Amino acid sequence: MQVVSTRRSHTKSRHGCLQCKKKRAKCDEEKPSCSRCARTGTECSFLVQNCSLVIITASHSKLAQNGDKVDAKTSSHIPTSAKTHEKQEFDNEACISRNKVLVEMNFTAAERRRFKLMNHYVLFTCQSLAGLTLNTENGLWIWRAFVPQLTFEHEFLLHGLLGLSSLHIALSQPYRQRESIEIAVEHYDIALALCRPHLSNITEYQINALFVFSYIVALYSFGIHRIFPSQLSPLAKINEILTLIRGTSVIANLGSRWLDQTLLGSLKTPQSVKSIQNLPPELEDALSQLSQRTNTTIGTTAQRQACIDAIRLVRHSFLLALSGHSVQKTIALFPILIDSELLIMVRLAEPLALAILAHYAVVLHWLRGHIWLEGWGEQTVDAVRQALPPDWHVCIAWALEEVGGGHAEGASKPQNNATGIPEFSCF
Repeated sequence: MQVVSTRRSHTKSRHGCLQCKKKRAKCDEEKPSCSRCARTGTECSFLVQNCSLVIITASHSKLAQNGDKVDAKTSSHIPTSAKTHEKQEFDNEACISRNKVLVEMNFTAAERRRFKLMNHYVLFTCQSLAGLTLNTENGLWIWRAFVPQLTFEHEFLLHGLLGLSSLHIALSQPYRQRESIEIAVEHYDIALALCRPHLSNITEYQINALFVFSYIVALYSFGIHRIFPSQLSPLAKINEILTLIRGTSVIANLGSRWLDQTLLGSLKTPQSVKSIQNLPPELEDALSQLSQRTNTTIGTTAQRQACIDAIRLVRHSFLLALSGHSVQKTIALFPILIDSELLIMVRLAEPLALAILAHYAVVLHWLRGHIWLEGWGEQTVDAVRQALPPDWHVCIAWALEEVGGGHAEGASKPQNNATGIPEFSCF
């Protein structure tokens, strides 16, 4: 007797979704998602089958190029159902490939953050730097266009620039301070690590980037010590900053012949001064008191000469500030040209050295409208007052009055930029 099979027959289909094919399961080919994928929560290839943009992979591209060479007669013998199936599989694979490419090309959170930092730098930070260094259209172009171009070739400078931009945000937007400080410190630490190997072998190729980076280091120190918790005393902080500013001259001197041939040559600080003008009487009297103390309180000849030279440099810094010279030259001249012996005396809390420092701090106070310098003058003068013996307070009386009760009579000391580019102190 013939046994009749009760198994239900079905028509074979090669048009199922890729997920069912991979599992070797029967696909009901429901659209837009087959029942099995819908039940298991799997993304069905039918969902992306009809995407409007098709990404052709390299292998498919080669196949397409060779397709024109296929003999038309041979092609006509391929069944229509097979052609349809191949096209569907091609479309499925192409769409999946497209999705994969799109995922891989998405910007990460870190990349987006860096774009935002560079955008902030170009819009705002560069203006604060131009206001400090070279307050002209040319100065702004240097910091807005020339310096970012340098970062494409020197990664340490790129991290330094991003760190400074993040610190600028922290200084200008208190509600974002904590996050911005963390990002600034992260970029700055990377920048220092990448920069150190270059310092042992300075070449013409590196000099521009290293010179700019020396400025970034100095300004970063001004900014980070204002808002980042530190165990250093105010006097130790300002001493560290003055030492870092001196470092800009080291780089400039080593690459002077190269820098003079570039736009950055205009940012160099003069290496000599001539003070022939007179200051307001009360300021001249204050400096005269310091000069008198050099003959009665300083023991060694080297220390005495260091103090005499420092008083002369403070005097010239006042002249630069009163005559509207660039902020960079005004604040950098003193730390760059003083004898290193004076910084040692400050570190040892030698009274005359501290009194000289207090008068230099008045220059910083006059320029407090610049976001990087805000608060430094008053903080330094007050720290000197606390460190000095009472009988020395008379030597800083003018400085104390200046930071606490207005400016010297007859002196014009603009807090913001005098000409050219507006200084966005609010940023």
